Order: sequence, then C-alpha cells, then structure tokens
Amino acid sequence: MSTLILNPPALERIHAIAAYAAKAENWYLLGGMSKIPGSKPEHEFVSGDIRAVFSWTQTPQGEVYRHLTVSVVGSTDKPHPVAVFTLAHHFGFGGAELSPRGVVEAPGVDWYFGRESEDDCIAICQRVGS
Repeated sequence: MSTLILNPPALERIHAIAAYAAKAENWYLLGGMSKIPGSKPEHEFVSGDIRAVFSWTQTPQGEVYRHLTVSVVGSTDKPHPVAVFTLAHHFGFGGAELSPRGVVEAPGVDWYFGRESEDDCIAICQRVGS
C-alpha cells in the first residue's frame, strides 16, 4: 500500500508547482524539443512513496491541458485512484469535490485518465484552453 501525506508543507509545495507550471513560459510543448516535465524538479512532487509530475501541456494544434502523472516510487504498483484524484484536485483540476473525509473519490466529468503501463503510473488530463 502506498502512502500519500498532504500536510500544510506538502500543500504549499503542490501550489508552488501548480503556479510555476501555469506560466506560459513553463508549459511543456508536446512534440517540441523541451525536456519532459518529469526530468525537471520544478514539476515534481514527492510525498511518502508517491511521485507526481504536473505540467500544463500544449499540443501542436494549440490545445492546452493540465497534465498529471502519479506513480509509486520504486514499485510497478499503481497508486490508488483516490490518491490520484485528490492530488489532481489540489493541483487545480476542476469539477470534482472533496468528500467530508478530505479526499476526492471520483474524477471530474471532463478529466481524461488512464493507467500508463509502460511508465507504471496513472495519468490525468483536463483541457484548459486553446
């Protein structure tokens, strides 16, 4: 079982990453020559044994998405979807609500998500503009 800790310092780090990633000069250009966000510490959040990488990604067609990948450090196990949905909420994905327990139990209706077997992670995208 993986461990995710969302205390005040962790939430501050998430908000700092989200603010950094939202600036157009820090967007990942899909198909471009820029380094992938997962290789940049400015996009990475680690808590317990959960690793998350967050970016704003622009497609060659000009569409812009929030993009989050979440994995379990040192394991081929996938993180629990509730942990992923909760992280997405804190990174600014809209359309989902925190439960009274402080977690997000279901994704927003416009979230695209799935398991990426080659990277041992769960990925979520939400379109934010064009």
